[in-house]
Amino acid sequence: VWLAEALGPASDCFLALLEHFKSAEAIYRAGKDELEACEKCKTPVIPSLLDKNTTQAQRILDRCETLGVGILSFCDPLYPERLRQIHRPPVVLYYRGFLPDFPNRLAIAVVGTRGMTEEGRRNGYRLAYELAVTGTVVVSGMAIGIDGIAHVGALDAGGTTVAVLGSAIDNPYPYEHKPIYD
Repeated sequence: VWLAEALGPASDCFLALLEHFKSAEAIYRAGKDELEACEKCKTPVIPSLLDKNTTQAQRILDRCETLGVGILSFCDPLYPERLRQIHRPPVVLYYRGFLPDFPNRLAIAVVGTRGMTEEGRRNGYRLAYELAVTGTVVVSGMAIGIDGIAHVGALDAGGTTVAVLGSAIDNPYPYEHKPIYD
């Protein structure tokens, strides 16, 4: 959590740091000269990495515990393998509920326009419903429109759905989708 806060979202140098130092703990313990020796480490992040204060990270950990939010670090074996393969993977994932068995289940993203037509609503719902019935994990962004209706379809089918939020996990957006979130 400290490293995620120090680097910020979608860091260009996270993977290079991890390859160079082998662990988040080693990155935490690294001094200025060691950090500068990591060729792909961008100079602007070094001051953040030299700030070893973990107060904010502890606040986040405490808040997650209070809210029942799980945390997966990039090095955790449960971290989704396909997500590890993207160019700038998140350092940590925050989640509520349970994690699907991603290695052994098909996951399909259903996303679309916010200004959907009635036909789009029916088709998005039906597609997500039918995918969920087959055991497919329906992934979407919980936004207004097709994203939200995809989650509803999957849930109505008794299936599994994953919402990739564009907001803080304790403040889901849009607010009118709070029942879907819950």
